[in-house]
Amino acid sequence: MSDSQLANTVYDARIESAEGNVIRRAGEWLVAAAEMFFGGTGVDARQAEVVVRRRSDDEAVLRTEPGSFEEAEAECDDLERVLAQMTAAEFEDAYLSRRGEA
Repeated sequence: MSDSQLANTVYDARIESAEGNVIRRAGEWLVAAAEMFFGGTGVDARQAEVVVRRRSDDEAVLRTEPGSFEEAEAECDDLERVLAQMTAAEFEDAYLSRRGEA
């Protein structure tokens, strides 16, 4: 990797369903079903997180706190802009070095 290589050529930000135990996922399903019963979409009950993965091996290098899909979409858009503007080295310094993941 060269120092001038843009971060979006090395990393990819995407929205993924939040990982959780079976009980939490079952609870989210029940809340979504109840919301749909009362006329909602059921989307708000599900949790999502933004995951930044290394393109070369698909390794997750950064995960956000789980939140709603709407929050995850906004955060993913922000991270995609950052990845398009920063070099890979700048992104690693700003986002990964403090977590010990670079």
